[in-house]
Amino acid sequence: MVEEAKAYEEIGPNYRYFLAWRQAAFVGGAVLLWGTCSLLASAYEEGLSFAWLIPLLASLIAFCLWLTDRRTRQIYQSLTKAGKALEGDNPGPYHALVEIGIPIDAPWFPAHGKALCKLFSQSFALDCFFLGSALILFLLAISLKFCPN
Repeated sequence: MVEEAKAYEEIGPNYRYFLAWRQAAFVGGAVLLWGTCSLLASAYEEGLSFAWLIPLLASLIAFCLWLTDRRTRQIYQSLTKAGKALEGDNPGPYHALVEIGIPIDAPWFPAHGKALCKLFSQSFALDCFFLGSALILFLLAISLKFCPN
């Protein structure tokens, strides 16, 4: 019982640590977009022929941020499940964290509850942000390389 209490006590700081990594990845992605636009505007103004490399490299970084978020997501979800298991029959914060979201049997989405629950999640929003950023930056790089004017 003492080991379970120690394990339960350790989950909270780890959960917050990995959520901080997730927030840092999102902020890093936003800074990446802003910095890329700023640097690209300056490079384009100077007429640099290699300006197309800026969004290309930024798209690779955005893709890596997405991979990092996917890994972090798995870790903090496993922490919430472990916390819920340790709570047992005494529902606590980890029970609530596991249950957050649109209920699968929501009456307003009777036929598509499970699919919509995943669609309206923070994870889906971050997937769209990171992958959308990577795709847009990649397409921008290609268009600057092959259509410079």
